[in-house]
Amino acid sequence: MLNEDGLVDVAFGTGLLSAALYLGFDPAARVRLAAIAALAPLVIVLVIGMMRRRLTYPRIGRAGLPAVGAVPGLSIVLTALFFSGLAAFLVFGTGHGATPPGLMWLLRGLLLAAAGALVALGVRTGLGRFHIHAGVITLSVLGVWLFLRATHAAVTVMVAVPGAVLLVTGMVVFARFLHKYSPLE
Repeated sequence: MLNEDGLVDVAFGTGLLSAALYLGFDPAARVRLAAIAALAPLVIVLVIGMMRRRLTYPRIGRAGLPAVGAVPGLSIVLTALFFSGLAAFLVFGTGHGATPPGLMWLLRGLLLAAAGALVALGVRTGLGRFHIHAGVITLSVLGVWLFLRATHAAVTVMVAVPGAVLLVTGMVVFARFLHKYSPLE
């Protein structure tokens, strides 16, 4: 089954943690980290692709593409919206101290769009962990909104908590996947 190996979770979690790491630095240091932050998604995609070729496909083969009518349009749109908005947030990002309210609302909306994409993915695949991830993202957004407001730390926490949960969950699922399936002969 597609996404059974947990590598999608690892990819999204690593991406969110790298964004949180970028946002957590002082704005002056952030300029020097911009190239690393921009290359992180490319490196993640390459590493996950290599892991799938070397570890997943030899165990269960390649998953077929869904039928033409079954392409999850909403999930694709929400995911594209999330990453384009996150890129805009990182470019126009946070200043010293508090984050401008408009950018904070943009980040909240983007994280909730990512939660919506995860719910759509969970419905499509039947894997409950995507619903849990969506809940963690939603709780992170609500918790930061209610308790931390628009501080510099709030932005980092709001992105880092879901990223850490997705990364750890993905690693656990991947370890179970490797244990469950032996390589095909």
